[in-house]
Parts: sequence; structure tokens; C-alpha cells
Amino acid sequence: MIWKRTATIRMGLVAIPTIVGLGLLLLITWTVCDTYASLGIASREMPSGPTTQLPVADTQEVTQTIYLPAVLRLHDASWTAPWGVQTWDYEILDKATEAGMHWIRVVVEWEEVEETENTYVWSEYDTIFDHIAATRLVPIVTIHSNPTWADAENRNCGPLKANKQQAWADFLQELVGRYGVGTTYNVRHWEIGNEIDLPYQRWLDEYWPKRVGGIGCWGDKVSEYVEFLQTAHDAIEEIDPNAVVL
Repeated sequence: MIWKRTATIRMGLVAIPTIVGLGLLLLITWTVCDTYASLGIASREMPSGPTTQLPVADTQEVTQTIYLPAVLRLHDASWTAPWGVQTWDYEILDKATEAGMHWIRVVVEWEEVEETENTYVWSEYDTIFDHIAATRLVPIVTIHSNPTWADAENRNCGPLKANKQQAWADFLQELVGRYGVGTTYNVRHWEIGNEIDLPYQRWLDEYWPKRVGGIGCWGDKVSEYVEFLQTAHDAIEEIDPNAVVL
């Protein structure tokens, strides 16, 4: 909510800088006193005293508008906040709901779930999604980090081996079937990759040696990313036709 206070000041052109300064001081004092009065806060009147009349050579009207931010305790409960959080400490999600957050971004790393092909380990993510399910937060799941056995260059970011596109689709369908719409967790939003505009060679030079996961590497591999995204889209929507694939 914005409070708006408008005041009109007449001033002489000869003494404009002085009058502007005095005018703003009076305006701020008036606004504060008026705010106190509206809140039922008592204030003392300033003692009367001599006044100084400034010479006026010419006059003009100046309108000054001041905007004061206000925090609302009572508001429309049906309003949905656009804000969200990302965290690696899922024990403190009550702080996010207390702050009025709506979304939570959750990262799922393929290589952690399926380190060995056709063997899925969900225990870590089950715990994470259990924490989220206990809140009112709506998850957006970001999926990245290929297992090296599926990656075309035996790393964890970039194009897949030609015969591993189906493994990618199978993993996603297992993921959506476990946490998607119709389950306890009801995830509907799936984001394929993270910061995907980073060029592959830069990722290879700067991030792969440090094993810093999560940074994308598709910036100069557009056609390969389109194939990666298309496979993901089709696999996810086969399980949930109303899913949102980002």
C-alpha cells in the first residue's frame, strides 16, 4: 500500500533554494505529525514564536509528492505471493512460510539418483520432499547433472550418448511418477537444466575441474539441447499431460 501526501508551496524565485529546503522540512514534519495523529499517537504543539517573511519577487506553484511505504498486517488471504526460495537446509522451511513465500526451487541431480544404470536411489530426495509436503510451499524441480555413464563425454553436463536418450526418459518418468501430480508431493513444474546458456568449453575449462555441479553447458550446443529438452518434455507429459516443462 502507498500513502500519498501532496502539498502546494508558493515561493519567490529570488529565494528558491532556501524556500525549497524549508518547504521540504515543513512537509516532512507535517506528514509525520499527521501519521502520528492517524495512529492515535499524541504529539506536543510547537510553541508559537516570531516568524520570518521572505521577500517575494515573483511566484510560481510547485507540487511536491512524497510516497511512504507501509507494511500491511491485514490483507487479502487469497492473494498469492510471487516470491520463492531455494535452500539446502530443509529443516527451516517454516521460516519461508512465515515470510510469505509461495514457491520453493528444488534441485534433483540425475547422477545422484542413478549413479548405476537402472538402479534408482531416492532416499535423500524422499526426505527433502517430505519436508516440503509439510509446508504450503509449491515446488519447482530443476533437473541436471548427467551420470557419467550416460554422458557423451563421460562427464556430467552436455549431450547424451545416442543410446542413452531412453535412459534419460526412463529416469524422468520414474521421477514424475514418484513426486508428481497425484502423489503426496504433487509436483507440477519441472525445469530442465540450470543456467543453460554457458558455453560448453567454458564449463569444461572452469567448472568441470572443480567438480562444481549445476552450471549449465549448452550455450553453443543448441540443437543438442533441443533434443535433450524434447525427450524430457515428451517423457514428463506422458506421465502428467498437464505438467509445466520449463
